Amino acid sequence: MITNVKSLLLTASLAIFTTACSTLNPKEIQNLNRVAFAPLELRPSVEPTDLRLDVIRQQTQYYIGNDLQTMDVPDDPLGFDLGNGLFYDLNQNFSLRLDRLLDYASDEPFALRELEVPLPNQGYRTYTFASDSLMRSNSEKRRTRYLYHRVGPPDSVSYMNGNALKYVIVRRDSSLACRNKRKVKKEIFTVKEGHFTFERGRREADFVQKKNEIDLQSSYLVTLTDANKTMTIYRLNRKGRRFAQQTIIRGRDVLYVFDGKLRGQKIVFENGGISVFRNENLVVKYELATAKQSVETSMVP
Repeated sequence: MITNVKSLLLTASLAIFTTACSTLNPKEIQNLNRVAFAPLELRPSVEPTDLRLDVIRQQTQYYIGNDLQTMDVPDDPLGFDLGNGLFYDLNQNFSLRLDRLLDYASDEPFALRELEVPLPNQGYRTYTFASDSLMRSNSEKRRTRYLYHRVGPPDSVSYMNGNALKYVIVRRDSSLACRNKRKVKKEIFTVKEGHFTFERGRREADFVQKKNEIDLQSSYLVTLTDANKTMTIYRLNRKGRRFAQQTIIRGRDVLYVFDGKLRGQKIVFENGGISVFRNENLVVKYELATAKQSVETSMVP
């Protein structure tokens, strides 16, 4: 009986704790001394490392027998930098790029340490990019996992998984394309400054920037308002009506990303790294370590 009572009390305590921490702190947001963002930009870009923090993750549904399953849509390496670290990929995922938040170049040697749900003596992962190869090591198991390496000139870079080609990024004066061995899979064309089109097979869409607004395929609108202190991502319906999805604000050393119910993330900048809170719970830390200048050739297939 005592055991059952303890279990009930524990369950109740956890429920109260979960409810209390199910949103960001409204007072913190209300009292934040906001700092203005840099202007929006619309620039075709490549983000091959997948080192990103989700802002909006698309999902797809499918049936296995009679069961409806939901699966996250994967990151696409091709997309647009929108300014202030915000990245929109061609699978319609929004994210914050860690290389932008921590101010390092993802195509130059770096070492990024990831510590999930920090606890004393807990292990961590380290992502190391050197000698044109991205590796991931686990401090607990002392294992290093090869993720990819790249080869080729800057205007035609092949991303390889061992001897297998993942994709090729081709840069031209007026386009940025992703292709495989046989054909171009998708391509972004420059129409004029602030206006781009995207082609994937027979699909075509426009991306247009007008002052402090960016229209993305007539599906999303990103705005910068309130003296550049509030960034908002809207979903657009077929009639062009706006529905706010995420709001982003920042202070001197903190960034908030949240929906209409104040659910979201708080990113605290400290000691050359960041701490990421989901609502009020700390979930992961990232910090830059000393980059290795080389990787043993035996590690790369």
